[in-house]
Amino acid sequence: MEQSKKGSSDPVPQKTARAIQDLIRRHVYKSGEKLPAQRVLAEDLNVSRASLREALSTLEALGFVRTEANRGTFVTYNSDDDMQPIGNWRFSERFKLEEVYEFRYFTEASAIRLATLQATEGELKELKELHENYKKAIQALDLVASGEYDCLFHRSIMIFSRNRVYSSLYEKFQEVFHQSQILPFSRHQRLWEPVMEHGKILEAMLQRDPDGAAYYIQMHMVRAAERLGIRLRNLF
Repeated sequence: MEQSKKGSSDPVPQKTARAIQDLIRRHVYKSGEKLPAQRVLAEDLNVSRASLREALSTLEALGFVRTEANRGTFVTYNSDDDMQPIGNWRFSERFKLEEVYEFRYFTEASAIRLATLQATEGELKELKELHENYKKAIQALDLVASGEYDCLFHRSIMIFSRNRVYSSLYEKFQEVFHQSQILPFSRHQRLWEPVMEHGKILEAMLQRDPDGAAYYIQMHMVRAAERLGIRLRNLF
């Protein structure tokens, strides 16, 4: 699988995460079972251990697995259980998850005002295509792909703002923002909610309504945080 990096737009860790996700969903690895040791699993999937570790980190944030010190990685995914444990927030020593959502609440609202006014018709078409792919991934319960499309949607808004500070900031903290965006997917019975929220954001942008776009992206932040049991403080 590692060689596919040159022939595909999907990074190896993402392809690895999707492969393991598929094995779990097909019950090759069942809920409660321990995954093979990383060395063995990396060899089975023909990937490096570094790519495997990154893939497992994504799957843990999505609620598919849980890693326990000195014990290994266990499958936690249950498609019928809405009380999945919230995935591991691996930046907890640097930032509270609440702080990241507060930061995104303000910065993405400012960026989307600019993007709504300045994005080209071609760029708005790109956002529409991302949104359609996002919906298809959710319908297929492909949470790894869903997380990627979610992140691309938000990243594109930053880029389309034409403000290099916003886009540079997003790139600098991309891993932090990425995990904050995929953690709510661990609430498997609420997967359609962010799709609807993205739809409202996109519709406001297509209407060139910066106030509406800013409002809907802020409500999206509030609701994403709420899906993780976080209430944003004194923001509205």
